[in-house]
Amino acid sequence: MKGQKAFAEKRGERSDTGGSASTGAILGYAKIVKKVKRVTKVTGGSKISVESAGFSKEGNYASIKVNDKDVLARNEAKKGLNMVSLDFVTHKVNFKKSYDTNEDSKASNALVEDFEKLPAYSIVIVAVKDEASKTFDKKAR
Repeated sequence: MKGQKAFAEKRGERSDTGGSASTGAILGYAKIVKKVKRVTKVTGGSKISVESAGFSKEGNYASIKVNDKDVLARNEAKKGLNMVSLDFVTHKVNFKKSYDTNEDSKASNALVEDFEKLPAYSIVIVAVKDEASKTFDKKAR
């Protein structure tokens, strides 16, 4: 394309079994529009506290606190994974949701979809209440 620089990279790889090397090419186009350097100053920081307990003997609860304030109280946490996302600079909650990855087979997909929608550099905190592994799939891990 006009105004873009082409580049190519060739890689040779050798087989572990002593076979012949294979060659591949990586092709792409790129155009530098503007370089920007961003510096974000974070002052102070926050104290984050997470409590998580299983069903049988541990107490069956989950909670998340930021600076000693409940952002996910024990009484609002649900069975499975409870996720809270904080803004990188202000540490204010920008997302909070529970996923019953123990009973609901669609919960793992919902978790992945929501996670991918979070803003860049979000602080993500997860607490488990009861059990969360029965339908928790590889992609969600």
